[in-house]
Amino acid sequence: MNVNSIHTAILDPVGVKAGMDQYDMRLATALQLQGVNVSILSNFNGNGVVKFFSSSVVAGLFSYLQLIFAYRKAIEFCDANTVKQAILHVFGFTRTDRWVISQFQRRGIRVVLIVHDVESFVYKNTMDRTRAILLQCKDSIIVHHKSAAAEILRLVGNDVPVNVLPHGHFISEQPVVYEKRMAREKLGIPISGFCPLFFGMIKPTKGLSVLLDAMELVGSNYHVLVAGRPRGDVRSQLEGLVKLQKKGRATFSIGYITEDEMELWFLAADCIVLPYERIYQSGVALQAMSRKVPVLMSDLPAHAEWHHAGADATLFQAGDSVDLALKLQWMQHNLVEIAQRADRAYQHLVKYHDWKILASGIVNLSAVG
Repeated sequence: MNVNSIHTAILDPVGVKAGMDQYDMRLATALQLQGVNVSILSNFNGNGVVKFFSSSVVAGLFSYLQLIFAYRKAIEFCDANTVKQAILHVFGFTRTDRWVISQFQRRGIRVVLIVHDVESFVYKNTMDRTRAILLQCKDSIIVHHKSAAAEILRLVGNDVPVNVLPHGHFISEQPVVYEKRMAREKLGIPISGFCPLFFGMIKPTKGLSVLLDAMELVGSNYHVLVAGRPRGDVRSQLEGLVKLQKKGRATFSIGYITEDEMELWFLAADCIVLPYERIYQSGVALQAMSRKVPVLMSDLPAHAEWHHAGADATLFQAGDSVDLALKLQWMQHNLVEIAQRADRAYQHLVKYHDWKILASGIVNLSAVG
């Protein structure tokens, strides 16, 4: 199969709502450099992007019907533009995923699944549906961690070959340059003190409560930063955050964070904390490492796998606020060491997380298919 002649569509209804626009654009560029004709069907503006989906964050039946209508229009676009391959992001194997895959396959359009989460951390999914979707696309499944591959193989056995390919980095050719002091002034953050940052979607499984409990165990010279959009029932976490703010020990922005704002939050932070209690991968960790921001993460399989491969970080015992507090104190007193770890993580990304590695893997899968 001549992969250069295959018109490929990256279909992504999430897009700008969760930072997937950066993923899509960088993957598309890497595929184009290999001669692949790529269209992005999503909810943001950019070269080669066709907007079908909404960028607003609204739940409910009407929103779901809008999503299905947008999917239908996107599929019609693929029909009209002789798309032969569709790359889909999967965050939990929903009924909608299964319907979309079936619609493409009925039209003879090859589907490549990039599985970000084997199970949804927001919606309920059944193992029967997960197995059915995996078997439906068994020749074209991609994950970014061996631990996610092991989870899939545990569900379906050796009937499904899983391709482990690295998530690309977010290193910028023209990095935004601010002074830390300026970033903190813009965001209203105390200039002095050690500031750990929790960034990204605030979900029940993301462990924000573990970080807030740890903040009660460290000194008053620690000031927690939180920036992101809530998803699911996280009321108790947000209430705890407000209590810390009233003590003068927290600064937060709850809602959608723009790319420019993200640069400020990352620069203002002394480290990024990922206290997740369940995760398959983390784009936030990649964003931090791409900016040489030290990372403190729970010792879940995906995190530990990444760390031991050379993307150097500091680990703490998942769910243990005491251990997290101890590691925060260690980081504050070892600034040279954590800066060296951040530099090693950055160099690891340069070598092993180039987008062309993921693009080459997709091209090779297309050639086989």
